[in-house]
Amino acid sequence: MLIVNQIMKKSMLIGVVVGIIVLVIAGYFIIKGSIEIDGECEIENPDSDGYLLKICQYLREHEDTVFPNKEPDDYLINSIEDGEYMGMGTNVIVIRLDCCGTGDLANIDKETKEVIGFSPGDW
Repeated sequence: MLIVNQIMKKSMLIGVVVGIIVLVIAGYFIIKGSIEIDGECEIENPDSDGYLLKICQYLREHEDTVFPNKEPDDYLINSIEDGEYMGMGTNVIVIRLDCCGTGDLANIDKETKEVIGFSPGDW
């Protein structure tokens, strides 16, 4: 009888732990799904040129192929400089964002002011 009680207690404990894990995983996917379905960019500290909004929209539109290091609407700008896009001669504005070791980069076409590329930095 003592062994049966111990087995039942362990089984109940395992069941509770598994149930909590399932709820956490389900909650994560529900929240993640609502973010992806919503797709709205809400920039808390917008810049005067609107670059953060454009970067957020670009990341939302390309979420199947571009993997940023943080949520698209959570970035801040560290610096803005002139550059060349991938050695192709296209003059761009390079936006260095506030995430991670080397910083995530967004490239904005100087003429159209549209985001043409994004590069996640190294951790």
